[in-house]
Amino acid sequence: MELLISLTVIGLVATSAMNTFMWILSGLTHARVDMVNAVGSLYTHSIENSFWPGLIMQFSAGVIMTYVYGIFLGLGNFDATYTYAFLGLFMGLIHGTAVAVIMAKLLGEHHPVASFQKVTGKIALAHVVGHLIFGLVIGTMYGMYLVS
Repeated sequence: MELLISLTVIGLVATSAMNTFMWILSGLTHARVDMVNAVGSLYTHSIENSFWPGLIMQFSAGVIMTYVYGIFLGLGNFDATYTYAFLGLFMGLIHGTAVAVIMAKLLGEHHPVASFQKVTGKIALAHVVGHLIFGLVIGTMYGMYLVS
């Protein structure tokens, strides 16, 4: 039970870090890389009321994915935190690439909000980098707090 609570907290922190990066990037570049509103508007079919459903879905998915990362990180028996950080970064690369491909091929073409339908290479790259941050935070925190 303690492990699940720890992974839940790690997932909330990692999802916050990823979303913060995406929000900052959205503000600086005016690109539509805001995952919370993109995910929420899949459900609400409009951008106006997508924030809260998107936030709930984004953090729920982030915590669930942290459990998956935790399963794989738990397979290792390393002494150094940086090893777990590197493994988290690697898993974030795989995860981010999968999200970018799915987003570009499936979601972009069928998203109910027009501003999220056009997925460029820069937008896909932003999602990969966001997931690299997500994985790095998970791996680092796992190595720091869950490895004895």
